[in-house]
Amino acid sequence: MAFQEPDIIINSPEGRVGIACKYLRSEKSLSHRISEASDQGKQAGELYIVMLDISELFRANIGAKAIQVDTREELASEIDKFVSDFMKNHTNSIKRAFEKDAGGVIISARGIGLVNKPTVSWNWYTTYKQCPNLEIPYTGYALLWLTELIKQ
Repeated sequence: MAFQEPDIIINSPEGRVGIACKYLRSEKSLSHRISEASDQGKQAGELYIVMLDISELFRANIGAKAIQVDTREELASEIDKFVSDFMKNHTNSIKRAFEKDAGGVIISARGIGLVNKPTVSWNWYTTYKQCPNLEIPYTGYALLWLTELIKQ
């Protein structure tokens, strides 16, 4: 793995994959950030993935830095639902990355919650959802592989 353009390059026996990473602070800037990441990935001249972090949007949505929930599973469910809804509501914008030959898009969000059970504690949770470009062979596999690598 190397930190170089587009942002990260991962070397594997199957080849190199570039990851163009962007933070989204406003839904209004989604198309611009997708385009910016796609241009960055395309310039690297290899298979690339756009990774978009929407954690700031999640925090704005809940109106706080943290959410109070009963269980860690409830925290996970809240963040997973937010990311799924975001992807559903912005499918066309997300797929614009495919017009510039992105292998796919990974949307991530992380949040912190005050979990009440079994004991009161602060917990972090991060989720990753993939949207593969099915026009490029094996991108679904590559996205799953990258997501698992990122989780480690």
